[in-house]
Amino acid sequence: MDNIIELLRPTYSEEGKRLVVQARTLLSHSEKDLSVNTHYDELFRITHTLKGNSAMFEQPEVASISKRLEFIFDSLRKGIINLSAEIIEVTYLCLSQIEVLIDSTGALSSNQWKNQRFLISKLDAIVESKKKAIEIPLDINPNRIKRLSSAFLSIQGFFTGTLTTGIRPGYKNSLASRL
Repeated sequence: MDNIIELLRPTYSEEGKRLVVQARTLLSHSEKDLSVNTHYDELFRITHTLKGNSAMFEQPEVASISKRLEFIFDSLRKGIINLSAEIIEVTYLCLSQIEVLIDSTGALSSNQWKNQRFLISKLDAIVESKKKAIEIPLDINPNRIKRLSSAFLSIQGFFTGTLTTGIRPGYKNSLASRL
């Protein structure tokens, strides 16, 4: 297996660099108009591919950065967050770091470790601030969330064959028996 990985490493490196260039191009288009963007899906796909490929080629530093970028672009494409100058700036820095790391096969230099820790801390700060915004939307009542969760579990139970009671407590017939 190790021989196959080493044979494919040049392809991984070329593909990674191509994806970084493509991401920079898409990001520069996004930078021109922060309010409208059709490139989030593609940027998500690129970061997802970088994450998977780097994990396969045992480059956890690239995977770590890519995983966080993937979360950010997934949130952008779902409309949960908006693109900001901070996200653009950090993404450019991350892409530069990824480009350097893709070709490295040994331990990181002290400068690369400093950059890595800095970028991870910046990405974590962005991710944490976005997670807090995602976790508790102000316009949703917590009781409604409980009801929706209960209804979802009942529907899920119907499709998996584990439903034994109806959606309403005390209701004698199950949803499955009514169909």
